[in-house]
Amino acid sequence: MVIYNHPLIFYPEFIVNTYQLQVVANSYIVYFYYYLNYVLTT
Repeated sequence: MVIYNHPLIFYPEFIVNTYQLQVVANSYIVYFYYYLNYVLTT
């Protein structure tokens, strides 16, 4: 079971069952987090 260090988003194991999907999900979370932070601070 992969547990992400994120307070709001939790991915079930069957969604990120491969390493490639884990990388995609991680990069998407990081991108979305910085995008949201940019929008809220401008």
